Amino acid sequence: RLLEEPQNAKSFVNKGGMDLLKDMLKYYDHEEIIMNAVVDAIDNISKTKQTQQISEPMIPISSITNVVAKHPEYNVLMRKFADLIVPLTQEMLQQLLNAGLLKAVQQSLTENYQDPDTVTAIMAIIKQIAMNQPKLAQQIAKVNARGIQYAIQSNQNNPETLAKILDALHSIGKADGVALNYLIKEAKIEDQLDKLLQSQQVSDE
Repeated sequence: RLLEEPQNAKSFVNKGGMDLLKDMLKYYDHEEIIMNAVVDAIDNISKTKQTQQISEPMIPISSITNVVAKHPEYNVLMRKFADLIVPLTQEMLQQLLNAGLLKAVQQSLTENYQDPDTVTAIMAIIKQIAMNQPKLAQQIAKVNARGIQYAIQSNQNNPETLAKILDALHSIGKADGVALNYLIKEAKIEDQLDKLLQSQQVSDE
């Protein structure tokens, strides 16, 4: 909480605090509570006006991505991670992809498809990838087909989560129609998609 104060955040960064947080991500990834606290601290620093000009290139997003990929069971961490990186810039996205973002997304969705908040966070990331890197749409569709199918089935009574899933699917479709067609036909989510669209029509009414 101290890092919510601009002057404290600036002093922390200037004294090498980011290096300390990076080391914690590396050596304490087995402690979920510590990981959540570290990402909270990084998020506070990145949103501080006095440090935002220098903090973005210093933020250890690759290290965070590694932890998320290594521990898909850390659902709260995934949500914090999504809050930190969305919306994605092209430069940041490429850095995250190099660090294993696609694997992190796939494994977390497979692990947490029943958790509405985590599914919502993951869909936000998938949307960003599809929008910024359309060439990856087919890969996204293939590796996440099962997770998306399960997420739709498990969140039938949660219109907000279903809306986020539909939004992500729409972005995939805009990026590459073949990718969306794969999800609909090859991954056998046509029935789920029909129900999803029907639920959205009901909620809109």
